[in-house]
Amino acid sequence: MRIWDTAGAEQFRSLTRQFYCKADAIIVCFAINDRYSFERVQVYLQDVQNYGQHRVPMVLVGTKLDLEDDRCVTYSDAESFA
Repeated sequence: MRIWDTAGAEQFRSLTRQFYCKADAIIVCFAINDRYSFERVQVYLQDVQNYGQHRVPMVLVGTKLDLEDDRCVTYSDAESFA
């Protein structure tokens, strides 16, 4: 198993597009205390649709639950999006 973590850095975007075509599964993560990271999920999912295999299993993961007091993305927002 290979796991590629680009932390959403734009400089790796062209590389991640290449990985989508051979991926057997995709995990998209966002920080619950960073609304922008949640909004960027849509960009990555669009790349998966454009460059990845059809019907590849995907999982949406909210990270940094330990920062619950700074939460910007509600559970219901993430659930609705998923």
